[in-house]
Amino acid sequence: MIATALLISIVLFTPASADSGEVLVPSGGSHSWKIVLDRETRFSYDVEDETGGRIDLFLMTAAEHQRFEEGEPFTYIADGSFTSVPGASAELVLRPGTYCLVAVSPAGAEGSIVRESLLSFNISVETSSASDGLRAIMAFGVVAVLCLVIVIAFDTLSRRRKEAARGEEKRR
Repeated sequence: MIATALLISIVLFTPASADSGEVLVPSGGSHSWKIVLDRETRFSYDVEDETGGRIDLFLMTAAEHQRFEEGEPFTYIADGSFTSVPGASAELVLRPGTYCLVAVSPAGAEGSIVRESLLSFNISVETSSASDGLRAIMAFGVVAVLCLVIVIAFDTLSRRRKEAARGEEKRR
């Protein structure tokens, strides 16, 4: 039972996924990371332009990403978005759905040398769907199992003592 409770807690409270690495984005180009969530989730990222340039980072829904890709006006999630920064970090809780984190390398001035941005990134998605109620139920379950183990241990010790006492009486 304890092993089951531990297994459930590992599944519920460990990161669902993490991704890190580097990506090269040409001047005026963009790179998107797709995030698919089936429950309320803690999402965090750290993106940095290793070449020292400035980038725009937009966190948006899949529908808004489609608008972005088509060159139409789009909206983004302000708490997870930054403009004209050398790098940024964010951590927020997102509802179920499909999201995109988009890094945009601004186009250089006309006639300037085309510059590429080497972006290092670390993206983490950690399930936070275990509500306080579920955590309380799991904690109660663990306590109940521990109490049962203690009761069984005391019962076993008591029986052994009684058997030892009977053995002593028979020897006399």
